[in-house]
Amino acid sequence: MNFDWSEYLQIAQKFLIHTKYDQNSQAYYRSSISRAYYSAFCNYDDTLNIDKKAKESIEKAKKILEISESL
Repeated sequence: MNFDWSEYLQIAQKFLIHTKYDQNSQAYYRSSISRAYYSAFCNYDDTLNIDKKAKESIEKAKKILEISESL
């Protein structure tokens, strides 16, 4: 399942706005920080996985090319 982690970051920003107007501002602040961090982490992780899949595809293509050249 693909998820747009920038949406998670938007929620973090909304929580940060609530810190100004709510008595539970520390809870909103902590939730905002954790969601912003998790959004950044997951974006980075998705990028690494895409790079890994691309490298795997290149390696498979190289093997196919080697086999086809030997025929």
